[in-house]
Amino acid sequence: MLAAEPFTLTWTASDDDGDALNFTVDYSQDGGAHWQTIGSGITTTRLLVDGARLAGATQAKFRIIATDGVNTGRDDSDGTLR
Repeated sequence: MLAAEPFTLTWTASDDDGDALNFTVDYSQDGGAHWQTIGSGITTTRLLVDGARLAGATQAKFRIIATDGVNTGRDDSDGTLR
């Protein structure tokens, strides 16, 4: 189970031609079968997450979606979190 207290989720990202990136963070409680957005319009590579607001899970995953306004990429957390 993920912690019920706040924690900081961090990631790294870059744009080949230096454009500013905008991020969306999704959460899955079922290993990636279904996703819900927990943050959008993020302009930094970190998000303070209130663990008490996330649905409980034994196969939690996070997905980061990055866009420069034209191109979009995404990456899911490796494995599942407990």
